[in-house]
Amino acid sequence: MPFRSVRNQLSYIGRNLNPGPQISRLTRGTKLGGDSSYMRAMIDSMQDFQLKREYAELEEEAAAGASKGDYSQIHLIHMATHQRTVIHIGSSIGRSVNEVVLHRPTHPEVRLQFTQVNPQRYGAPFMMEYVDGGARISVDADDVVQMAPISHGSIITIDKDEYQCELYAYGTLPPVARLNAGWVTASGPVRPQNEDAVGIFQHPRGYLFAVADGVGGGEAGELVSEFAIQYLLATFNANIRHDIAWDAIYREALKNINNAVRTFSNLSEFATAGTTLTCLVIKGWDAFICHVGDSRLYYYNGGVLRQLTTDHSMTRMVDDGRLNEDGSARRPIKRLVLSKAIGKADAIEPDLITLRLQPGDRFIICSDGMAERVKLEEMQKLLLEVPAHRLPEQLMNLANERYNSDNISVIVLEVTSKALFRDSWRAIPSDRVYTNYDTRWTLKLTPMNKPRTVTGAARTGCVRLILLIAVIAFSVMVGRSLVQTASSAYAPTPTPTLSVTPTQTLTRTPTVTPTLTVTRTPTVTPTATLIPTSTLNPIPTSTLAALNSRPNLLAAPGTSGGSN
Repeated sequence: MPFRSVRNQLSYIGRNLNPGPQISRLTRGTKLGGDSSYMRAMIDSMQDFQLKREYAELEEEAAAGASKGDYSQIHLIHMATHQRTVIHIGSSIGRSVNEVVLHRPTHPEVRLQFTQVNPQRYGAPFMMEYVDGGARISVDADDVVQMAPISHGSIITIDKDEYQCELYAYGTLPPVARLNAGWVTASGPVRPQNEDAVGIFQHPRGYLFAVADGVGGGEAGELVSEFAIQYLLATFNANIRHDIAWDAIYREALKNINNAVRTFSNLSEFATAGTTLTCLVIKGWDAFICHVGDSRLYYYNGGVLRQLTTDHSMTRMVDDGRLNEDGSARRPIKRLVLSKAIGKADAIEPDLITLRLQPGDRFIICSDGMAERVKLEEMQKLLLEVPAHRLPEQLMNLANERYNSDNISVIVLEVTSKALFRDSWRAIPSDRVYTNYDTRWTLKLTPMNKPRTVTGAARTGCVRLILLIAVIAFSVMVGRSLVQTASSAYAPTPTPTLSVTPTQTLTRTPTVTPTLTVTRTPTVTPTATLIPTSTLNPIPTSTLAALNSRPNLLAAPGTSGGSN
């Protein structure tokens, strides 16, 4: 490998070990390391070192907070339903005051404010203020008029509903929610190839989980869904270490992905190429959801599983172009058609949702192949009975038993209630499953009906054309040299030796011996007609303005992964 190439690659690695805040700003068409096993091993080693350092910093923060007895969360647990409401508070997280609104069918809405105080002075680490509401409130059987001290185990009664208070400190509950996870993706029993793609990013300070269901037929669906997943993983890699609003990151990323897919469709025969995308980012104890299309995200909280996303689809009468046995046209059939998806329109506005996580919360992210075959009640029952790392395959098998005719992808997540700083599982890439950020991704979409590289015949034509131009240029130089030589050696009886006929101008003087003055003006104008042996056409490529990636998606049998 040339020294300059190695130097540039090492410089890129150095710049990106600790990048500044950025939203989807990656080098266009970045391809670092190539197929070099040495470079690959070096990059992996540096990434592992970075992750170990991140984990060590988190544990140091937790130990420092625990030594101060500094609380980080207040959990209000409804005694009847066991639903938790989590309040993030404490100087270690930079928030000494926080408010919460509680509302249930059995009591009116109340607004409470919690403030961190000196326990030696007030006899409790927190004070609760009754800010607003129309209910009667008591703490440990004492009515609250305005304020009351809150300790671990305190019982807050709102009318007839009771909430138990649990206080968590660093070291008891980690600063980052930890998950048990499992996933699976497969082409299904009918489809010849898998156009779904699954993305997983596992980082000490957060996670990304995403499902994309490609549409467009041929190879377009798998290319586009892979491209969207890889772009999101690269974006997460560039931004997870920085405090940037994920709503802004999502909007910028999806705008760039959509622009690339639209360009890809315009330059290819796949006019309907696109993909759905449902993504969950967890940072700290906050969950950020981005959704477009008809893949789904289900959320289990407080003993209830519900669909959190909205399907962007509608029923339409569609003519599939097929004929009856007698040759007559078939009647249009009802079919679900996407009303919003990546690549469907020039502009895209995703659905964005933000949640505050609680221990015991669970998520199911899936493509429509599973959602259309398994009922919500069945999912909830299995969610409570089967471990997260085994549930995806069980849901897939259940859908396939019910004549699933589509690709299927399922991710199951469970927020642990244990004080863990490291996961017991590791995201490993497999067929149609993309993990973390691989620097070998080109992040570029190339139209399928255009050549990806210059062919051998085209290269031969280029060489021939260059050689022909060089021969003509050499002939011109030789001709000019011969003209100059002939002009300087002219005699009274000229015998031109040039291959071109010079123009002579004779001027006679009135003397006995005539003197000939010859002025030669050689004009060499070679006219060569070039007949190129090949015609090179510009190769239009669709590149992202900020994060470019080609969509690579190949059908394959189902793969699964998860925690042990």
